[in-house]
Amino acid sequence: MSTADTIYELVKTLPEEQANLVLMFTQFVRQQTAQPQGQTPLTATADLSAWSTLVHDLSGTWSDFPEPETLRATLGQDAVRETL
Repeated sequence: MSTADTIYELVKTLPEEQANLVLMFTQFVRQQTAQPQGQTPLTATADLSAWSTLVHDLSGTWSDFPEPETLRATLGQDAVRETL
């Protein structure tokens, strides 16, 4: 089964609102690969706004995703950096 087929099967099981978020994300990914030379996601303000909205909308979607503190617990302490 191809990646597209797998995604399709998974999306069919989602509520319409979550399926729409998947659609928005795939459109975002496709748009990133079609960017003109010299334009980055940070220079494309409209894209950044759409991405921020998408990330905000996805917040809390995965109930089994670990809390940030759990993820950071294994990282250790930050190293002291030189001042410039």
